[in-house]
Amino acid sequence: MRMRILPTPIVLAVACWLPTAAGFCQEEPGVSMSFAYGFSGCDGITGAAGSEYDKAVDCVLSTSDNSSAVGIESWSFCVQASNATIRSITIEGTDAEGLMDKGWEINEVVNGGAGAISAALLSFRSTVTLPPEGDVSVAAITLQGIIPAGEAEIVSLSYLDGLSGSGLPVDSIVTYDGETMLPELGGCGFSVAPDRTPPAAPVDLEAAPGDRTVNLSWRANTEDDLAGYNLYRDGELLAPGLAESSYNDNTLVNGITYTYAVTALDHSGNESVPSPSVEATPEVPPAGPFLRGDANADLLVNIADGIWVLSFLFTGGPMPPCNAAANSNGDDRVNVADPVYSLNWLFRGGPSPPPPSSCDLSSAPGDISIGCDQPSC
Repeated sequence: MRMRILPTPIVLAVACWLPTAAGFCQEEPGVSMSFAYGFSGCDGITGAAGSEYDKAVDCVLSTSDNSSAVGIESWSFCVQASNATIRSITIEGTDAEGLMDKGWEINEVVNGGAGAISAALLSFRSTVTLPPEGDVSVAAITLQGIIPAGEAEIVSLSYLDGLSGSGLPVDSIVTYDGETMLPELGGCGFSVAPDRTPPAAPVDLEAAPGDRTVNLSWRANTEDDLAGYNLYRDGELLAPGLAESSYNDNTLVNGITYTYAVTALDHSGNESVPSPSVEATPEVPPAGPFLRGDANADLLVNIADGIWVLSFLFTGGPMPPCNAAANSNGDDRVNVADPVYSLNWLFRGGPSPPPPSSCDLSSAPGDISIGCDQPSC
């Protein structure tokens, strides 16, 4: 049986300094030295239940209680994880990457399904200097797992000895001046939990009614995990999973009042409380604005308007810009009776044209029916 005797803490009566090229350490009685393996980056994870996550955690070698820089010759370690799979290990992007010109590395995932890996084993041709106090990132591992649907799970990481992988067994050690040191072996744990926090309710919902339609818009949410919106009409889900902060509801009946509200969704499936509701009543928009009798749209009613209508009716002239304006007598059609009506009013004291008598909108069904393609004003 392999045994690893671990003094706690490790205190050695040696000190180490490095001549620039020689790469050796000299003993100096009465100076303490301490090493420890640990982890950094063990913060918690939240996400959509059932989704897969990848998380990077650094393996760290710490020095402490040292009166001078520490020269070491190699280090090695094994790591295991619970409630997650170790997918990969590398020194890329770590402090150790800059030391590769002095040594070589072995790293491999061994029995990854059980959540254990062999060491990132660094062995140097010459001594590497570590600071008197501080941490050196010696490897980066990637954990992979699934966000639970229920309660949070705790993922734990720890160092262990004896994984062999494709080579000899590896222990979590440091070599210094030809001696094997047994660092303190730390661990870490972090929670993996489903995201239960919904987005904020959307604000500034506005509804603009039209003919059998309502155009809706609201201020876009700013959450990083925003997935979209649900739009409700009269308490029923109308449009689920909208990507944009606007919607045109064009399946309505004029004259009926509808109530709208909108909620925000995130990628974990959380839904916000509804926005403040708004009401809208679709209706046929009024005609105009126009001036009754102003057939040529010059904002005057005179003989030129009668000539315009007669030219349109009998000589192929242009049609009136606004039919409702050319309909001088208000009988919901444009014909010869309209210029006759206008001329009778202008020159013989006949009745004036029906409203609008100044440039305005008209909700009269006849005016809406014949239309006003180019409002006069």
